[in-house]
Amino acid sequence: EFRRVLFRSRPRARSLWRLAGRVRVPVLLVYGVRDRLVSYRMARRACAAFPDSRLLVLPEAGHVAMMEHPEAVSRGFLELLSTAGTGLRTDTRTPTSGRS
Repeated sequence: EFRRVLFRSRPRARSLWRLAGRVRVPVLLVYGVRDRLVSYRMARRACAAFPDSRLLVLPEAGHVAMMEHPEAVSRGFLELLSTAGTGLRTDTRTPTSGRS
């Protein structure tokens, strides 16, 4: 029963981009260049979809960037918190050396 309710209430995939525009809190978008599931090329669309977003691109990260480079993701999140509500959009990139 729970699964039927969950899948019935889930929006169709194409409307998820529209729903992103309704998010009213700051969002940290983390993209790993080596991610084989979600291409970092989607970052531009995601940034445009969320009204208050920050972008963190990690050249050496895959799909689980927060586990692969926790320090870099933590720094990005702390910066998000420090600038929340200021209307600033930041594009944070780590050095290509892969150090976090």
